[in-house]
Amino acid sequence: MHSEFVENWVPSLDAGEVARGYVYYPAPADDVTSVTVEAERIGQVAGIPVF
Repeated sequence: MHSEFVENWVPSLDAGEVARGYVYYPAPADDVTSVTVEAERIGQVAGIPVF
């Protein structure tokens, strides 16, 4: 997490619990319409739209 900014505290969750968090990344090039994010224990999530 060298170039990202996490807006809020990220808690440790037990199975079945949920929480919402926000992460800001540097903007991609103007012609990019979607990105893929990879997270531990979730894997890759492809096709996230960029507005």
